Amino acid sequence: MKKVLLSACFGLLLLAGCVDKAEKPKEEPVEKNDVAENQGQQEEEKVEVVTFEDVDAESKASVEKLVKKYNAMVEIMKQDEEEPVEIASMSEPITNELSEEENGFSQTLLDTDILGYEGHYTIIAKYNVEKKVTGYNLSVEGMELNLQDEEGDEMLEFFTSAAVLTGSLGLDIDLYEIEFSNALENDLDKHSFTNGNYTISANLEDFLAGDIVIDFDLTN
Repeated sequence: MKKVLLSACFGLLLLAGCVDKAEKPKEEPVEKNDVAENQGQQEEEKVEVVTFEDVDAESKASVEKLVKKYNAMVEIMKQDEEEPVEIASMSEPITNELSEEENGFSQTLLDTDILGYEGHYTIIAKYNVEKKVTGYNLSVEGMELNLQDEEGDEMLEFFTSAAVLTGSLGLDIDLYEIEFSNALENDLDKHSFTNGNYTISANLEDFLAGDIVIDFDLTN
């Protein structure tokens, strides 16, 4: 925290031959306005810490349910005998604080690198000013794309995470895959569609740079 340093003026020691006494330094009076201004700055710089315990009770239960479902689906995919898929799970219990945004708050539920490839992705819970959950955001950056690789292995973890998040929200995974595939095949920069009680919006403008943003916003 920035501190306001108040300087004092000291009188010069007057030397005339043998000085047996020096004048006491005189302190400049501190103006009341300066003190008030300093206190005001300190109050403005105080950052409110918002924890998960501050979240609306119904929303808190909803986010906890999502995390449990997500992690359960991740474990199932890891143990698949034919095609096991290794992806990161979310931390439990949820301890991350909320960050203040322009229209509410956000909370990071997952923040991880793509295993074996370039790229980093996050899953974030979004809240309004009343700390009620309004949706989720899944985004990846720096994903290494090999357009010659028809398998698309470098994209597997992120797209699997997107499918798991969709299923954890109780949405139609098949519809999500159809809509997202159509958006990529038609080279759409942005695409939105309704799935259950969520509007899913994909930003694909920087897809070739390995950056994708997908928002899951509650419609009611």
